[in-house]
Amino acid sequence: MRSNECTALRFPGAFALLLTAVVFCLAQAPAGAQALLNNSPDWTFSAEFQMRSDWDSRDFTSATDAFGFTTLRTRAGIQRSINPNVHFFVQLQDARILGTAPNSLANTANVDVHQAFLQVDSLFSLPLSLQAGRLTLSYGTQRFVGATDWSFVGRSFDGARMALRQGDLKVDVFSTLLRESDPFVGIATPNLPPGAGDLRLHGLWGDYIVEPGHKLTAFGLLENDAGSDANGNCLLNRLTAGVNYGGDIGDLHLLFEAAYQSGEQSTEEQLLDIAAYVASLRLAYDLGEFTAFAQLDLLSGTEQGADAPTDAMGTIALPYGTNHKFYGYMDYFINIPVNSAGRGLNDASLGFAWKPEAGDFGATLQAHHMTANESADEQADTFGQEVDLILTYGLAAKTKLSLGGSVFLAGDLMEQLFNVADPDPSLWAFLMLTAQI
Repeated sequence: MRSNECTALRFPGAFALLLTAVVFCLAQAPAGAQALLNNSPDWTFSAEFQMRSDWDSRDFTSATDAFGFTTLRTRAGIQRSINPNVHFFVQLQDARILGTAPNSLANTANVDVHQAFLQVDSLFSLPLSLQAGRLTLSYGTQRFVGATDWSFVGRSFDGARMALRQGDLKVDVFSTLLRESDPFVGIATPNLPPGAGDLRLHGLWGDYIVEPGHKLTAFGLLENDAGSDANGNCLLNRLTAGVNYGGDIGDLHLLFEAAYQSGEQSTEEQLLDIAAYVASLRLAYDLGEFTAFAQLDLLSGTEQGADAPTDAMGTIALPYGTNHKFYGYMDYFINIPVNSAGRGLNDASLGFAWKPEAGDFGATLQAHHMTANESADEQADTFGQEVDLILTYGLAAKTKLSLGGSVFLAGDLMEQLFNVADPDPSLWAFLMLTAQI
């Protein structure tokens, strides 16, 4: 039975800890600053650098020119251990597209706080820890919740996380606020209306080591958009529950994960019942310097055809995962409900990875065949085939150069979505430098 009343799902106390951000202005040169921090066991300095140039011709037509751009992400973090159980961490980030400043004297104000949290370990003298503030969340394969570090911005959350670590068991419970709808009120203001409704993500994630080399994971994610439609229904109440199992059988590594989504989603026109799923199986065989792997990803779509129900949402939504890792490097399927026209995705792939024991080189070659998960009679159902080749070279410790190229051969469904007759092969390439301190 549906309720016409939308209630925000809030976890009391999830945001009770208020953090005061401390800005550290270091006047020393980088080497001097590093020496200053490293001389104190209570201070830890970290830094990340990522610069990537993309050459993009992904529109399936050679009649248009390819375009290129370079992104730059720079992060600097400082951790202060107040005592063995209390730690403060702040990480500043500058994320930019090179050349977009109005001129060489302009300040584009790209710097933001990527992370800023207080962590308390051994809470109540138990194997519990608490993080509160702004933090990154990354779990398992990152299919459901990930940091999305391929992006030149990256994902972080405002909220709190409680972690239990007990032997072979690890359990995290977190609550995050993705959109605050109420205005900030500095002084008492009469007759001020509340906002349209908050957007929140809550989660439970548990890992258990069944035996060495074998791990079982169970998790649940609850998304709540407390905004209301014209009938007073919540815009979104979506529950995702799933499992993951990974293990080694000799030289064969098996990874299986699956999840089911349920709940309700409003389109402003009607309220849809959510019933969606994702399932994945990956097999990788160790051949020494080479690894051969095969993977099948099934992402459900909404039923097609004239007889399909109009009040159902069958397309899986994975808005907080690192989707770049799974469905091809060309990123045609970052937002599955939209990018697949609501029809989901079946992705079968084969590949090889090469990593010599001696040497700094590495290479990965992977081919995908992608079709719609849901199709009706006489309906186009093939997205196409993508081939990705990635080369890596370790320039120094924690410093890597990556070069990649991809080609996509459009099927009948991709021709429809891009409205291109007789499509040309789609091409894309990148060159990326990453470093960490």
